Amino acid sequence: MKVICNFDNLTTVLSNIALVVEDALSSEDMKNVIMRVHKQGSAVELIGVNQMITYRVSLEEGSYSVEATDEEYGDTDVIQIQLKSKELNSFLGAFKTMHKTKVTEVEFETIKNKISVTVVEEDIESGVQHRANWLFDSIPIKANMLPSINIAMPEETETLDVVAMMLYTSLLFPVMTSTGNLYSKLVFSENHVVAFSTAFTVMMKNFLTGVFSNLTLSYRALSFMKAVVCNEQLVEVAKTDERICLRMGNAVAFIRFDTKTPNYALYESMIQKNHAIVLDRQYFKDVLKRLSLVNESVQFSVNAEDGVVEVRNSKFHQELPILQTKAIEELGTVSFKILPEVFNKAIIGDDATFSQLVFIYFEPQEKGGYNLIFADDSGSWNSVARVH
Repeated sequence: MKVICNFDNLTTVLSNIALVVEDALSSEDMKNVIMRVHKQGSAVELIGVNQMITYRVSLEEGSYSVEATDEEYGDTDVIQIQLKSKELNSFLGAFKTMHKTKVTEVEFETIKNKISVTVVEEDIESGVQHRANWLFDSIPIKANMLPSINIAMPEETETLDVVAMMLYTSLLFPVMTSTGNLYSKLVFSENHVVAFSTAFTVMMKNFLTGVFSNLTLSYRALSFMKAVVCNEQLVEVAKTDERICLRMGNAVAFIRFDTKTPNYALYESMIQKNHAIVLDRQYFKDVLKRLSLVNESVQFSVNAEDGVVEVRNSKFHQELPILQTKAIEELGTVSFKILPEVFNKAIIGDDATFSQLVFIYFEPQEKGGYNLIFADDSGSWNSVARVH
């Protein structure tokens, strides 16, 4: 069997598959790319699988050709080959920046238990062709991989609000970590999308109804959504008992989710907005940059009578004007210590595009300290932290 592919189309698909299979948490025997050639119509798919995600892409019509005999198909409707993703991408990557030649196509040919991959390049001036070949091991596909590879897209789908998903991946992904614990989970509840960090919790309105509710996605799943799904204009989505299913043009993806959601109700109950100050967001962030020059906590004090907030550490001191207040005088002296990075990360979004006002709410606790709630005048998000 021989498959001839357009170089640019092939490498674009392989780079997305690499996001799945070359995941740091995947075992080495899963870091492969599968090529599947269908007998009917000679359609060609590239597939990547890890413990959480299956990503399957059909190559665009006109970007490939197939040479295969009935004997090679045997009793099946498909021919499947598997080779190491990193080795293939490294070989093809060596042809991406060329000076004397341009690459036109890539040939895959099965030779006994090997896979021959040939890159065809043309001399820019003379048009003379050169052929560079790399011989790959043909890796058998394990039987237990077949259910993941062959997942079918549900017939009934709805359209994903890609803009809303981009909002969550851009704003909440930086809050998360890849550690595999609570801080690497994104919760979609009926009302909120919740991300956790060691110092604070962020809650945004859930604009994705239906499919994205009562489930938890991992850091790895959200990373794939951010890199691949959110780059598509039209995405169809459905939900099974175990997976979010997505169709994006000639590609499908199946992402496992968790129905066991962390307890976010505690953080929802912490959102009380009885006492507040309002600051200029950009100026506050500028001051935080100065405070961050020293790696230590900041003393944050509210002087409602003079209409300023005082911030200081061992090296730096400054006052910021309070633009508005709400019942802040009822609390008396408000003062606590906090790391500058908590302010920086808890006030989510881009300073240039988000509201120029940041609201900081203070709710005193019985055992001392405060619940801090950060928000703006959009009403679309809240961050919650505890300080003493």
